[in-house]
Amino acid sequence: MKALLLKDYYTLGKSLRLLIFIMVLWSVIPAPFLNMFAVIYGAMIPYSVMAYDQQSRWNVYARMLPCREKEVVLSRYVLGWICTAAGGVTMFVLQNLLSLFFSGFGCSPQAALAALCTGVILLDINVPLMFRYGTEKARWASKLVILLTCAAAGALGSLTSAAAAIPMDAAGWISVMVPALLVLAAAATAVSIPLSMKFYRKNG
Repeated sequence: MKALLLKDYYTLGKSLRLLIFIMVLWSVIPAPFLNMFAVIYGAMIPYSVMAYDQQSRWNVYARMLPCREKEVVLSRYVLGWICTAAGGVTMFVLQNLLSLFFSGFGCSPQAALAALCTGVILLDINVPLMFRYGTEKARWASKLVILLTCAAAGALGSLTSAAAAIPMDAAGWISVMVPALLVLAAAATAVSIPLSMKFYRKNG
């Protein structure tokens, strides 16, 4: 697993540094939509790696290496989890640090957790589609995921803005939404991983 993640790290190369720059940039802007997008965008990173792997026929070579199918599939999820979590921590820390000096900044733990759960759910949708159809044939799927990502970021951003303006009402909605998202993310992951395993074996 570590070797596969290291391979992905080198595959991303300069793209990873660009991702970190964008993540930090979006995290320090006083705009809830962009703040949430900085977190949820991490779920789209495995698509870039899988697209490069498909072009270089990595999946063919991977089957000749001492890597179990489960490790290959799980590495996609772990990469997405790492990128999403990194975005969440970066956004939460920077927003609350800036709130000490400027108005208009700040992020509650509930909002950050909601963004993380949404990113995980989108990852659970994206990865099986990539294994099933491939990155070239699934361009429509990637567009759908991008649309869902923007919609989710916009919805969470609106709730975050509302929480700042009407703390009790919006905070109540978020407190109800977060447990539901946690359950949904866990259920989606439990279904997504076996599906990805099935599609990986079928297309192998």
